[in-house]
Amino acid sequence: MKRKLIEILTASIMGIMCTVTPIGQPVEPEREIIDLPWEFAPAEPEEELTQYNIELIARVCMSEAANEPFMGKVAVAMTVLNRCDNWNMTTEQVVYAPHQYWTGNNGTPTDECYSAVAFAIENREIFPADMMYFRNKHYHTFGTPYTVIGGHYFSTT
Repeated sequence: MKRKLIEILTASIMGIMCTVTPIGQPVEPEREIIDLPWEFAPAEPEEELTQYNIELIARVCMSEAANEPFMGKVAVAMTVLNRCDNWNMTTEQVVYAPHQYWTGNNGTPTDECYSAVAFAIENREIFPADMMYFRNKHYHTFGTPYTVIGGHYFSTT
């Protein structure tokens, strides 16, 4: 409840309309088996996010969530940050891991993408630390469904 209230207040304060739909109605996922090479093991956060790291995460936001609301971009950025922390990997390792994020050249990240990354870094508590997965139009077959923002379905471990 507190997390939901923070999300709503954050969107209101920033004057941005976004739709965050809590889990309610079941969504029939496609059957897919993904063998991830990592196990969930909480670790210390990266020592410092450089401009290069921020650029990589902004490019993920542009490629994965260009047409999503601001909080959707924030949530996508948060999945990158959470994976870095929980899997003890660098931003580059997370972003370029096979079959994880689309990092195609969809143009230069917008100011909104950079703002979403900055917001995610400064407000790590608004989403669970184990929210590391998302997919368009339905949940993955693994993880625990958490929330829907725009067209993305986010899951925790």
